[in-house]
Amino acid sequence: MYILDRLTTVFMNSYPGASSYQISAFLLKNQHKSITLTDVQLDNKISKATLVRFSQAGGFSCFPAMLRALKTEI
Repeated sequence: MYILDRLTTVFMNSYPGASSYQISAFLLKNQHKSITLTDVQLDNKISKATLVRFSQAGGFSCFPAMLRALKTEI
């Protein structure tokens, strides 16, 4: 549950209006669904660049790599 723990930490320590809060909340809420980069962008009005920075801050090369790791963890 490494990625889920990290997402929960980001969620709990972020301001509700912050992009990191919105991204982590979306991923935690929809963790059992098939999520794509476009889903997160459309639901939260967040740019692709923000999603890439979020995933890179978590140690991933790109957002799809983070989603793949999340899917294998669940």
